[in-house]
Amino acid sequence: MEVGDCLVSDNTVSVAWKMPVEDSKIDHYILEYRKTDHEGLPRIKDEHCWEVFDSKFMNFRVRACNKAAAGEYSDPVTLETRAFNFGFDSSSAHLNLKVEDGSDTSMDCGQHYWEVKALKDCKSYSVGVSYRNLGKFDQLGKTNTTWCIHINTWLQTSFSAKHNNKAKRQVSFYNAETKQLIHTFKAKFSQPVVPAFMVWCGGLSLSTGMQVPS
Repeated sequence: MEVGDCLVSDNTVSVAWKMPVEDSKIDHYILEYRKTDHEGLPRIKDEHCWEVFDSKFMNFRVRACNKAAAGEYSDPVTLETRAFNFGFDSSSAHLNLKVEDGSDTSMDCGQHYWEVKALKDCKSYSVGVSYRNLGKFDQLGKTNTTWCIHINTWLQTSFSAKHNNKAKRQVSFYNAETKQLIHTFKAKFSQPVVPAFMVWCGGLSLSTGMQVPS
């Protein structure tokens, strides 16, 4: 396997290898992988949907086959798959909200990325980050410890960025489909932040465990 050509980027794992002998009659290859802290190597067949694990290392190996026999496995290659996983925290949610998953994972350093999708019945919502001390009845963007964008689609789609203080590091919001930048806050955080959400009607779905796009 070609270690220098293997790549983990934008939630995609690319693995490269060379034919052992240029004129060998290879019918197909078998690629296997596993997490480094698990035993056994599940085999990949045809197209495979990858799951990226938070700060986990994955081992890969490959061997060539033809109709007569299978060759030896290559030396394994270890790749790191960085991602950030979290879920909705039911203990901090408003009483009128139904939360189907719970977590209170905070961010105190590094870069992190997640995507939020509004369900069809959702007309008005906010997404952003907050300090842990945000109250259940506080609104995102109305305090100096929250940074968010508000999306309203009742009549026509509109965006507004909200924060009640000046700041200096960075929180950016993008359109996940077009990759277009919507707004960036410069924020100087004095403590860890957690992802925060506010919805007036309908529901939101959350996708985590994603790498920061390049």
